[in-house]
Amino acid sequence: MRVERWWRDRRQAWMAPALAAVLLLGSRATAADEPANEVQAPPDGDQAVTLRELADVVNPYGYWIDGTAAGRVWRPKESLVGPDFVPYLSGGWWTETPLGRQFGSIWPFGRVVFHYGRWFVDDNFGWVWSPGDDWSSAWVDWRGGEEFVGWSPSPPAELACRVSPRWVFVPREELSSIDLARHVLEQEAIMTAMVETKPGPQWGREPLACKHPVLPEWAQGA
Repeated sequence: MRVERWWRDRRQAWMAPALAAVLLLGSRATAADEPANEVQAPPDGDQAVTLRELADVVNPYGYWIDGTAAGRVWRPKESLVGPDFVPYLSGGWWTETPLGRQFGSIWPFGRVVFHYGRWFVDDNFGWVWSPGDDWSSAWVDWRGGEEFVGWSPSPPAELACRVSPRWVFVPREELSSIDLARHVLEQEAIMTAMVETKPGPQWGREPLACKHPVLPEWAQGA
């Protein structure tokens, strides 16, 4: 398959034996355990991937769910990612690249789900991935300031005005930490971080505007 040919030079790094220990529920990653933090670029026009090819990559690591607000979606196995999995936060770190910030992941499926498709929270299943064949450095919305950086996974376009954003903020100096989740601001500090930050770069993506956006949970009733 083209997607496999595209990634074959990276396969050894992603599937390093040290990864097995990292994937144990509740384990923490160290620098020695991490796959190579490589800049990932979109495929050339003649190497464009299909949804079927992307699905073949993620299939061993999760299961598909039908009938959600975005149709058929994929969810990673809890035995692999743990019960508190959050996309673009769990099991990875951010890297600054010429193509935009990219999320390096300890999981092999990360090469697909953090560059293609969108994530949203389903009322019944939690975080799920809606597949898409458009590449991005990361499908997230950004906010930034002198002290904090925040991001929220971008939902599928059809849900952009129906689901609330899920903002995560960390101190700017911790953005590339391999233990990123340890540095997330507590809920009560998020509103302060929102006030102190401004919308960040889109890296070529058009923002989705909503006349009546759904407020984040922490802002509802404020």
